[in-house]
Amino acid sequence: MGAEYFATLASISAEIIALAITFYAGYLVYLREQRDKYREELVKDFKELDRTIFQWSVLEEYPISWCPPMSKYLQILEKESWKESPLESLKDVLEKLDQTFMETHKEEMKLRSQTKGYLPAAPALYNRVKFALHDLIQQIYREFPPPPGDYKVSEPPGEIPYAVKSFVRCDFPHNRESFIAWTKRYDAFFEGLYTVYYRIKPIINKLKKVRRESAEQTKKYIMNLEKIGGLSWAISSLRESEEYSITEINYYEQFFQFLGKMRHKIDEIKDKIATYDNYFYKGKYKTIFSFAVMALTGVFIPFTVLFFKPEWLELEILKIFSGMGFGLSTLSAIFLIYRDISKF
Repeated sequence: MGAEYFATLASISAEIIALAITFYAGYLVYLREQRDKYREELVKDFKELDRTIFQWSVLEEYPISWCPPMSKYLQILEKESWKESPLESLKDVLEKLDQTFMETHKEEMKLRSQTKGYLPAAPALYNRVKFALHDLIQQIYREFPPPPGDYKVSEPPGEIPYAVKSFVRCDFPHNRESFIAWTKRYDAFFEGLYTVYYRIKPIINKLKKVRRESAEQTKKYIMNLEKIGGLSWAISSLRESEEYSITEINYYEQFFQFLGKMRHKIDEIKDKIATYDNYFYKGKYKTIFSFAVMALTGVFIPFTVLFFKPEWLELEILKIFSGMGFGLSTLSAIFLIYRDISKF
């Protein structure tokens, strides 16, 4: 009777263990496939973030049109310089901008009172404000925390090789730690910078208003010239000036919009990294231990009894120990796997 019991227990246990390990192996393969899927998505997101940073770094600054965009690109490749919050590091240039704007605004009001509100040279009057704003923007570029990245040397058409900066390394998960450390610094930079943005927003709105007034005057000049006829070169120049005005108005908003796009993409990457981490099996060692106990109590002990039949063992006690041990370890393995699956 004892031999039959242990033979049946060993047979049933072996089948249950085989099914459990097969299911467990299949689940681990599924988790690996999901990790691979999210890793591919993260590589694409890192490349998009890299492209956004580059586009922001070479954003055309129309108020100072002779400033080469690549100079700003090189600025943010420099070694990190900021050691304090953006508000503290930008304090001096912000005060200079505020002072210049207040002085210019007073001068504008004085001139308008003398010309009955008509001031065609308002854009020229506000050029010094734009220069002060340019200084602020250049300082922001310098304070931007350089993201982790590598230089990749490429072969140009000529003989001298050149280095291209890849801002954010795309070999996830190897760049995880450096990326997370950078995002903390970027968050501090972004929050401080948007405080700066709302502080200078009235100045930006005033510059946009002055530029719109100038654009409306330019349209009137174009209409008058078209009525007269001829002077196509003058009409063409005025239209180019009008297009320039529209583009210049959008520049300041684009500058901060790109920073917002970076923040949005960083948040997306953080969420995907968290999802990627969810597809790791957390109870691996506990589950393997449960399988080992299942094999010991359900297969090893019964086969030992069948082949060796030690006389000193009490079979009834061994039956209870083996059966209960196999049942409890099986429930433990099922619970651990179910708990991991239920989190999705």
